[in-house]
Amino acid sequence: MNICKTLAIALGLTFVASSQALTVLTEGHYDVDVHFHDGELEMSVHDHENETEFEPDEVLFYVGDYARTNRPAGSQFDFIGVASGVQYWQTPEEETPGKLLVGIGAEEIDINDPRWLAFPANDPRLPSGPAKWFRVSLEEATGPGQVSIWNNTDDGPLVWASTSNGIDSSDLFFGEIGSHVDVGWAFTSAGLYDVKLKASILEDTNNNGMLDSADQFLFSESTNYRFGVEAVPEPATLLTLGGLSALMMRRRRK
Repeated sequence: MNICKTLAIALGLTFVASSQALTVLTEGHYDVDVHFHDGELEMSVHDHENETEFEPDEVLFYVGDYARTNRPAGSQFDFIGVASGVQYWQTPEEETPGKLLVGIGAEEIDINDPRWLAFPANDPRLPSGPAKWFRVSLEEATGPGQVSIWNNTDDGPLVWASTSNGIDSSDLFFGEIGSHVDVGWAFTSAGLYDVKLKASILEDTNNNGMLDSADQFLFSESTNYRFGVEAVPEPATLLTLGGLSALMMRRRRK
């Protein structure tokens, strides 16, 4: 019996009045998704295979034992938060059968919409020059270990965010509007994690078609994403993880 069915049965025994359950995503390709709807910037979970969407409080990203690995040597990997050779968990950066891939994207937002402005990121991790960036900041993370978001590159790890040295304004992912990036998520201990993220895009606030001091970022609300590293919550615990609304499987068709 797979973990999704096991959790659904447990919830069914605990919450007899509801036949629906928190959806545990154990494999496949998903994105932390940024989209623009009714004048607001919002965040969701995009299911690439089925082209559907979940609200973040509907799902748990389950990271299985396949993600266990040992930290490489070299100070460039200190951000992970464990010593060289020590075990941690890392999700893949490409689709792999039986494994969970969680990217970050804003594919539903039209890069040609004049509402959005190009700007120079002034970030050493990015190419120089302006682009129509969307940003996702790490606001908070709670759990039994450290969390990091990064990409492997030929030049070493490209670190977007890490909790191992505290969270500040540099814990910020950049992507181009209309695209998505497949990233790796790393966790230093098994257990349950809450990761709060906030998206932003620079808006042409005064509608003059150029970047100036009047233009401001449009922000989403701080949005919580849940990860279970070889762990799922006990049924009773689900009530403290967001209330009965977290048990409602309100999948939306795009």
